[in-house]
Amino acid sequence: TMFSVVNAVLLRPLPYPAPEQLTMLWTANPSQEPREGRTGYRSVEDWRSENRSFSDLAVFDPAAVTLATAERTERITASRVSPSFFSVFGLQPIHGRPFSAEEADQRKSVALISHRLWQSRYGGSLDAIGASITLDGLATEIIGILPEGQFPGANGDVLQPHTLFPDW
Repeated sequence: TMFSVVNAVLLRPLPYPAPEQLTMLWTANPSQEPREGRTGYRSVEDWRSENRSFSDLAVFDPAAVTLATAERTERITASRVSPSFFSVFGLQPIHGRPFSAEEADQRKSVALISHRLWQSRYGGSLDAIGASITLDGLATEIIGILPEGQFPGANGDVLQPHTLFPDW
């Protein structure tokens, strides 16, 4: 058990280019537990405009969402990400494309799905690209498929623009 933990945390490299150059920023709130909280839009934009230390900044905010189909409704893990997320993590879809800054600014309802969801829902068919899914009641166009095992931070199923959500 100990070897598995040490191997996963310390020995096995992270599946990103130059992982030693990645760092995580968040807003600290000493009056709450955990102290690390979600960071608001204005703070991220301030960090971006005042940045002199990092080559880029990306937003990553995991959330549970409801995926509804004609057959069933289920809770899945999604992540709200900024367009820069793809370049920061060196993540490219195996099919389709990432969403653009313009799509995020225009609050386009687009998403990339995990390899796992692509296999389970679409049987690996490329018909998934351009298909519509309903996430938290919002019709969403699938524009990309993520590589197997390449979902930073969790075993998530969907990446969506961070600007789609009212609490952002």
